[in-house]
Amino acid sequence: MFNSEFNMLLDYYNLCSGKLILLGDMNIHFDQPHFPQPKQILQALCYHSLIQHVSQPTHCLGHTLDWLISRDTENLVLETEISSALPSDHYAVLCSLNLSVPPRKKRLITCRNIRAVDRNKFCDEATLLLSSTSPSDLSLHFDLILRHLLDKYAPTSSRVCPDRALPRGSLLTSLRRSVHVVRPNVVGVLLNLP
Repeated sequence: MFNSEFNMLLDYYNLCSGKLILLGDMNIHFDQPHFPQPKQILQALCYHSLIQHVSQPTHCLGHTLDWLISRDTENLVLETEISSALPSDHYAVLCSLNLSVPPRKKRLITCRNIRAVDRNKFCDEATLLLSSTSPSDLSLHFDLILRHLLDKYAPTSSRVCPDRALPRGSLLTSLRRSVHVVRPNVVGVLLNLP
């Protein structure tokens, strides 16, 4: 049953674009490739051009149960390391990935320092200018008069700032949108990065 579901999963991910990582506790002894189930899984990985990167034991009984799988054409996983520092019967699988974080975009911000405006002078001049305008012209010139006063008392200033929002195609955004729980202990990640 698992082998057919696993093949369907690999077929699905094979059709998807983006960088692929499958990881988790597969509970299949990868370190015993001559047994039927690991042998079938290895054949499925080979057929789908995928590679399993963990080659050391990941369980306290000496078996490799936790896998890290990626496409063999993507040079995505640079190295793996096993750590027994956790209080568990499974060891932690650490890996270095060949990913680059896109540079933050910058944007131009234009603002006014309204707090620096002398309100009394502003109100006096606004009252003078608006009262000297005829009622019929007031609706036409109201916006122009107030904009002129704002430019005089609180001129615009511009500066370039880094955009704090994550770019649409960033690593973290991609991770949030692309993590799929396949089984309770198996996770698939599709990264659509440049």
